[in-house]
Formats: sequence, structure tokens, C-alpha cells
Amino acid sequence: MKKLGIQGIRRGKKCWTTIADNMLDRPTDKVNRQFVATRPNQLWVADITFVATWTGFVYVSFITDVLRDVLFAGASAVHGIPIWYSMHWNELEGSADAT
Repeated sequence: MKKLGIQGIRRGKKCWTTIADNMLDRPTDKVNRQFVATRPNQLWVADITFVATWTGFVYVSFITDVLRDVLFAGASAVHGIPIWYSMHWNELEGSADAT
């Protein structure tokens, strides 16, 4: 579509959810974008995102173990109020590295 110079319809006004402050320090990339693990619990990654709804945004976060590609925890909130939270630590019990 970009090559043709066309775009989809945008309804409503554009909403900025994050405005970065370039004067603040940012965390360093501890793994140099190499998301590889050789044993369980060696590297966990987390992400947070949002989904637009009719009444606002639902924020959703996830924590996963890179080696096993298993979702261990997740949560969501609307207007800062938690609406869903789940942890699956029992998945770790069979691991020799479980703490």
C-alpha cells in the first residue's frame, strides 16, 4: 500500500500513549538482542502492550522463559485496575534450576 501511496481509513484522532523523554537515561540492552538460552531460567523476557477498546485501553503484560517459550505470568488492567492475573510457577517445579 505504501508503494502505491494509499492507506487505510483512520477513524478518530491519533492517540499518543507514550512520549519519550530523550533527556532521561534508558536501560542498557543486557543480551544485545540475542534471545537465546541454553538452560531453563537462564533468560526471561517481558513485554507490555495495550489494546484499544471502546472505553479506553487495556494494558497487557507477559513474562516468558526464552528456552521453553512458556508463558509464566501475565496480567492486564483497565484504567490502572487489575482485571486479570495469572502465574504458572508450577511449570518450574520439574526444572533442576527452579528456585
